[in-house]
Amino acid sequence: MRLDRHLTQEELEARCNMAHQQISRMESGKTLPKIENIRRIVWGMNASFAEFGMYFDEKLREILKKRGETDQIPQAAEVKIEYYPDK
Repeated sequence: MRLDRHLTQEELEARCNMAHQQISRMESGKTLPKIENIRRIVWGMNASFAEFGMYFDEKLREILKKRGETDQIPQAAEVKIEYYPDK
């Protein structure tokens, strides 16, 4: 997500007031972000929580697959989205 926004780790660190090691460990999948850091990252990237959630879900699935913990991957829930056009 950071790269999609053309941000370096250093730029994200400055925007989020986080240490380089924190960003690096999260991006490599070595650690998962704490909730307070998620808020910092979302705001630092000028993103929505929904957008970050979708991205994070995808990355979490990749991490669990790499670790061989596929039994920990929750099944996707069906979501029905209805569209109501303006009248």
